[in-house]
Amino acid sequence: MGAEESPETVTVPLSGNRGFRLLMGGQLASSLGTSAAAIALPLVLLDLTGSTAAAGSVSAMAMLITLLLGLVAGVFADRWPRRGTLVVAALVAAVVWAVSAFVLHIGASSFGILVAAAGVSALAMTFFQPAQNGAVRHLVPRAQLSQAIAIDQARETTASLLGAPIGGALLVLGPAVAIAADSAGFLIAAACIAVIGTSLGPNRAAGQAAEKGRAITGYLRGLLRDAGAGLKHLWSTPAIRTCFLAAAVLNLPFIGIQVGLVLGLRAAGTPVYLIGLVETFSGLGAIVGATLVGPMNRRISLGRQIAITSWAIATGGLLIALTFPHIWFVLPACFLNTLFVPALNGTLMGHVFGSAPEDLAGRLGAAAQIASGLLIPLAPLAAGILIQAASGQIALVTFAGLLVAIAAALSATPSIRRLTT
Repeated sequence: MGAEESPETVTVPLSGNRGFRLLMGGQLASSLGTSAAAIALPLVLLDLTGSTAAAGSVSAMAMLITLLLGLVAGVFADRWPRRGTLVVAALVAAVVWAVSAFVLHIGASSFGILVAAAGVSALAMTFFQPAQNGAVRHLVPRAQLSQAIAIDQARETTASLLGAPIGGALLVLGPAVAIAADSAGFLIAAACIAVIGTSLGPNRAAGQAAEKGRAITGYLRGLLRDAGAGLKHLWSTPAIRTCFLAAAVLNLPFIGIQVGLVLGLRAAGTPVYLIGLVETFSGLGAIVGATLVGPMNRRISLGRQIAITSWAIATGGLLIALTFPHIWFVLPACFLNTLFVPALNGTLMGHVFGSAPEDLAGRLGAAAQIASGLLIPLAPLAAGILIQAASGQIALVTFAGLLVAIAAALSATPSIRRLTT
């Protein structure tokens, strides 16, 4: 697609959209490194501190940064040149993880460095993600948004599928090697984004000219107004509002199961290369689920998709809790746990981004992430504390019980059952 062509008026297959291909290719490399580090980092922290609560609190801190600063990051993602935002954010993350890998390699005291790196990287990704959402919205025609989001999810889950065993294998070579993989992934992402030949937006020349004459107080008022625009759009549509409230409640035990399983297996003495298979099977379930986006959109209402997804997550979570710590029984349950999540996300986010103008995309993506992830920072912290105070089995049974209760409540809620779009 040429630089002068509008993605709203010129439609080419996504396979022929060079800018989208480069964006997804760079993100695949970045996600592979992040998935490898996602297995390695909590296990490294657990080995350094001997405390599952401490390991879980670092993940909670990173999630909290995204939650607190996501709306502001969304505003700047819609104001700043997206290419520059994406490249700088990726380079910042690459540098902090490269420093962490070096510190681990030389054997210096590394707990504080890893905590700081996790925080700085989370901050960089808080700006990166809404800018990427806006870039996708700029590069892809409205009619192809659901397909593009499904491809993006397939990219993410492919990275989980491959990255987890890679992380387990690299961890055997040494924690510094596993952390260095994350840095390398971010460097590749920055390079791919830098060579995209078309604009990534936003086109806000008029707005930027008006901002130059604003006083500081007027600028701050405008910042707050813009920050709330994404949330206002989500809240203004009853169906979307209901879906994100449901997702916010469901995500706490869903993430709690995932984090609790990794920490619990490690505390139970499971080898790290087998723990990596947890993410592999979860990713495999999500990849298979991504192929269901089209069929489910055409045949199943949004309300029924929420019910199906919540019960699949609950059933998978219950099976995980009941079969823990027997890894070969846990793995099929991990597959079921994530199977229907991509179809629901693709349907919902395709509708959300398609219903708004492109210059709202960054704020809308940030608002969606915050609305659905409101309770997520509590998940790793709760998982670590429950394992520390009781056991991995107790933690998983607690989260599985919450999943079953939430699935039953969502299925019985009339406003959920009536959702059609």
